[in-house]
Amino acid sequence: MLTQEYSKNLKEIVSYLRKGKIALATQLIPKFTEILKSLLTYQDKEGMKYLAGVTRGILDSFQRKDYVLMADLIEYEVMPIIEKLGEGIS
Repeated sequence: MLTQEYSKNLKEIVSYLRKGKIALATQLIPKFTEILKSLLTYQDKEGMKYLAGVTRGILDSFQRKDYVLMADLIEYEVMPIIEKLGEGIS
């Protein structure tokens, strides 16, 4: 299932960020972008606004090199959306 693959990819990014393996995490940014694009197709207007705000937070934390915050936003804000989406698709 696609949502399981997305969840696995995001967990990998989060793990790299928390371990300080930033170069490995940044190599996965194209995959992360693909995941975000896919999530947007399943969101209503409010969901899109919420996801846009989370994305801004992720970009801001990346620019400030706050990789722990970036990992937290992905794990606690993006991953639950994927899990909820997976439940709806099953």
